[in-house]
Amino acid sequence: MILALFSVAVHWAWTAVPFVLLIGAGFAAAPALQTRLMDVGREAQTLAAALNHSALNIANAFGAWLGGVAISGGYGYASTGWIGALLALAGLAVFAAAVAIERRSAVARSLAANGASA
Repeated sequence: MILALFSVAVHWAWTAVPFVLLIGAGFAAAPALQTRLMDVGREAQTLAAALNHSALNIANAFGAWLGGVAISGGYGYASTGWIGALLALAGLAVFAAAVAIERRSAVARSLAANGASA
């Protein structure tokens, strides 16, 4: 949402500066992501941490590349906010799918445990 609003606000310095700060504040979610991966990683927490950093670096490069494509395509600097917003929505969709899969497997484990004890 902030990235999409940034695309509108970037045309005036007095509105762009607060959105730049809000975009930077979005990195505060990184510790929560790392904690979730440590919980899910269980015995392979080091691998989960390494994959997390690798995924963030790949996403950073991919986002920069897409932004460059948009700018060189003549869409202007403001288009990078829209691209970032779309990539963020894609990330939220992946997160929602991961949570749904985890819940299903937890329910299946619970049913298997209750069936085994009965």
